[in-house]
Amino acid sequence: MATTDPLLRFPPLVLALVVCLAGCGGPKVVPNAPVTLKEVPPAVLKVAQQKFPDVKFTSAWQTPAGDYELSGKTKKGKLHELVVTASGQVLEAE
Repeated sequence: MATTDPLLRFPPLVLALVVCLAGCGGPKVVPNAPVTLKEVPPAVLKVAQQKFPDVKFTSAWQTPAGDYELSGKTKKGKLHELVVTASGQVLEAE
């Protein structure tokens, strides 16, 4: 008995189509982009130093949203990180 459903007549083609479509359209994760401390806006650095005056910030990243994540350590080696908007609002602080 012949199959009349076109999807059942070409199973490899249907399978290939499903696999291709499954990989398309998912949200793409954009990682934070590393930036130098010189590229961080002065308002961001000022707020970071006010929040953690004993921390020497050594690393910075810009998030896909345009915020800045800063990381640094105290003289005793305690790690601090914070996320600040480009206008200087602290979003997260650890």
